[in-house]
Amino acid sequence: MDLLGMLYGDDSSGDDESSGDDESSGEGSEMGDDLGDLLGDILGRRRKKRAKPTKGKGGGGGGGKGNWLKEYARGGGAMGMPPQSYQEYPLGFDPFLFTPAGPQTARLTAQPQLACKPMRPVIIVLRSAGAGGVGVNLEDVKVGQRSQFISAAPIAAETYAPTSFGVMLAGTPAGPGILVTAFYSTTIAPPAGESVSVQTAIICHAAS
Repeated sequence: MDLLGMLYGDDSSGDDESSGDDESSGEGSEMGDDLGDLLGDILGRRRKKRAKPTKGKGGGGGGGKGNWLKEYARGGGAMGMPPQSYQEYPLGFDPFLFTPAGPQTARLTAQPQLACKPMRPVIIVLRSAGAGGVGVNLEDVKVGQRSQFISAAPIAAETYAPTSFGVMLAGTPAGPGILVTAFYSTTIAPPAGESVSVQTAIICHAAS
């Protein structure tokens, strides 16, 4: 049997009658089929590697398929490092204290160091004993300049309490260094001698 016969499954190297071994010829043909399939697979993979996906104006290839975070974090999870995995991490904000004499609006910012996608805000509102009637609203969440709300109406901050269910955000991806901002307001000022504190975190799907 020659090499071409082994690759393409055609045992043409000799005469069936002269070989005197039909079983051996069948085994050779089967081996040739297997090698031919293997060669086809290898060549097919090489063709796929040469083919490059067409990129649209948004920079994502493959007609929108694939992992959004891998495309967004191309070349950088941490600064200058390609992403190795995708995990959930908390993005923390400094706490804010509303007082009678202080402003009744707050603008809290955080700056992620990994490419991430905000997924779930977690908000804890703590009121002093005499501030039970003070409501706290989440006015907006922005990634860069892009609002994550679909209307201008505020949402009660307790909507995103740690014990809440079904309150995923699934926001706009943020690259390393892009500001994520949470905007708050109170419904009324705390009474004299009282205060209301707000603690914020956003759970993010991040490239690491």
